[in-house]
Formats: sequence, structure tokens, C-alpha cells
Amino acid sequence: MFILFLFVTTTCTFGQIIFEKGYLINNENLKIECLIKNNDWKNNPNEIEYRLNEESPVRKSTVEEIREFGITGVSRYVSAKVKIDRSFNELDRLSVDRNPVWEEKQLFLKVLVDGKATLYYFEDGTLNRFFYSLNNSLPQQLIYKRFVYKESKIGVNNGYQQQLLTDLQCKDITLDKIQSLEYRKDKLVAFFRKYNACMGGKEDLSEKKITKFGYHLSVTPGINFSMLSAKNPNSHTNIRFNNNINFSLGVEGELILPYDKNKWGIELNPTYQYIHSSMNYMQYNMLTGQSFPKTAMINYSSVEFPIGVRYYMFLNKDFKLFLNTFYIPSLTLKLNKDLAYDGDALDIRTRDGLAFGGGICYKKVNAEVRYYSSRDMNSDSVTWNTYYSRIALVFGIKLF
Repeated sequence: MFILFLFVTTTCTFGQIIFEKGYLINNENLKIECLIKNNDWKNNPNEIEYRLNEESPVRKSTVEEIREFGITGVSRYVSAKVKIDRSFNELDRLSVDRNPVWEEKQLFLKVLVDGKATLYYFEDGTLNRFFYSLNNSLPQQLIYKRFVYKESKIGVNNGYQQQLLTDLQCKDITLDKIQSLEYRKDKLVAFFRKYNACMGGKEDLSEKKITKFGYHLSVTPGINFSMLSAKNPNSHTNIRFNNNINFSLGVEGELILPYDKNKWGIELNPTYQYIHSSMNYMQYNMLTGQSFPKTAMINYSSVEFPIGVRYYMFLNKDFKLFLNTFYIPSLTLKLNKDLAYDGDALDIRTRDGLAFGGGICYKKVNAEVRYYSSRDMNSDSVTWNTYYSRIALVFGIKLF
């Protein structure tokens, strides 16, 4: 099990590096066609890795060393020394000063809209800033800042609206449209496109490629290797049922998040599973000093509702590896819950649990090894403690 997990994680480390066709322009204004490592950056990068061709070694260039780079059909970044306000936007960290606090930085700015008026974007953690330029001038930040005033009231400096009103005048853009314009990516992108179209510019394709949520629905049959043990501290009795092999069947709904090149997914995997086992054991009587043969039996079936997160690592267009982690709530649909020791029926009340797994996908089929952590069956008995864990080989077949 450990060797399999190590193989998966090690292969992932090397398999997810993808270099895509692109270019960079150095400080000597020389354009170099190359292959750029596409990290689908959430935060704007400070450096990039690239190759001149498939066989050449990997090189690095920082934001100070190049003027611009782009990945064909995906994204474009320009390097610029700009004034940026890094004031906090979180409620508990707002400033009492309504004015931006400027600092000068050399940054890679992502081009969202290109034209007579160009819109740029910068993200670093929780910091989100938009910049703009006219006719290839030096980018300026669009001012937006929340602040605290008058006994913890929250004010907003919407300076970006005045900037746009002053610099982007056009017959199709009214005062009302600017005053209602929100400091949001989709709203600003639409506004800049509208302005460029009004000024007779060509349709801009910089941000046409919009990543959307994706979804999968799969059937997930599986094979379980179940382990069940019980302990009675009062009689010093320990029971370990023989390892059981049984089957499970589930339905998996997956929501693919539109970030980081669709590498993250949220999973809901309702699964029917069961365990049926019985065994004989010897129970020691402390009063008589003798042991007596007894029988333990379990016949348990249920539907669990694991919810979790999945991370993909792409090897090529058909193959990808993934890692899972699941939370299994105690909310379980129990279909059969017979648990007995020497004929005494006990009630099963499962607790929350966790599961971890990893596997490989090929087109619409995947296979995964998943470990379910030990869960206290938490019966109503005051003398018996029962624990259940399992390792599962889970297969997935995507319906759509």
C-alpha cells in the first residue's frame, strides 16, 4: 500500500510539468519563441521557466529580466514598474485612511483586455488590483479602497470611477454606467471592451478563453477489504474478525473548479457497502478462572455519504493521476445493523470518519486505492467497543 502511494506521488511530481508554446520579449526587445511552463497562475508570477525547444534545458527569467511573455491562446503578461496600493481589504484589517498607500514595484501584470485602452490584473493572495493604460502608456492602478470611519462605519473610495470618467470618454459610455460600474473582473472587462469598440478598435481576444466549472457523474463499483475488531475491557476480551472481502457500489458527483488548470475537484460519493462476518472466540470468566466458547456476529449494510476534495496531475490529454481526501459524516443510511456477541444484539451508531486515496484516470475510466480510517461503531453497549476500517479498490466509469 505504501509503495503504491509513494509511486503515485513520485510520478505526480514529475508528470504534472507541462511546457506550452509561447514567447518572451527580453529587455533588449528581442522576441524569443519558446516553450513556457504553464502553471495557470492564480497569483501573478515573479519568474517563469521556459525551454527553447523540447530537448533544451529549463531556464528561468525574472520579472526584472523580461518585458513580456505569453502562452499561445492562454495568457499574456507584461512587466511594468508601477505604483500599487497593498492596503488590506479584510474587515478586521481595514485602514482609517481613505487614500491609497503607494509603493513602487516591478510586477508581471496579466493582460485582460488589449486595445486603445488596456486592462491589466494583479493578484497576490487576497490582494486583487486592476490597472489600465491608454495608447500603451505606463499602467496605472484603478483606485478602490475600503476604509473605516466614524465609529467603525465602512466607507469606500471608488476613485476608479473618476479615473474612467476622465480618461475613457465615449458617446456610448454615460455617467450613470460608470457610477454603477463595479470593481469586478467581469464588469471591468466588459466595460473596456465596450470602450475599445466605441473607439473603433477591433474585437479583443485577450480574455475570451474563460474557464468554467465542469462536472462529472460516475458509477463507482468497488472491492472492500474490511477489518473489524471488538474489545471488552471488563472481561479482557479482544476479538478480531477475519478480514472480509466484499463489494460496494456508489455514484460519484464531481464539480471541477475553474482554477489552476482544472486540477481541483469537489466530490460527493454516496456509496452502498456492507460487512458480514462471524467467528468463535473464548471469553475468560474472572470469577471461575475458566474460558468459555462464544460467538460474535455482524451483518451490517449502509449507504455512506463521503464528501471530499480531489487534486489532479495531468500526464497527457488522456492520462492523469489524482489524490483524494474525504470526510465521512456520521449521517449514514443504515439498511441492516445486526451486531451480536453470544446472542446479545447491540445497536450500531457510526461516528465521523476520514478516507484518503490516490489513483489514475484514463479518459472516462479510473481506478483508485482508498483507505478508510478506523471508526468506532459506538454501539449502545457499555462493555463493548467495536472498530471498523477498510481498504477499498474503487473503480470509476464516467457517464458524462
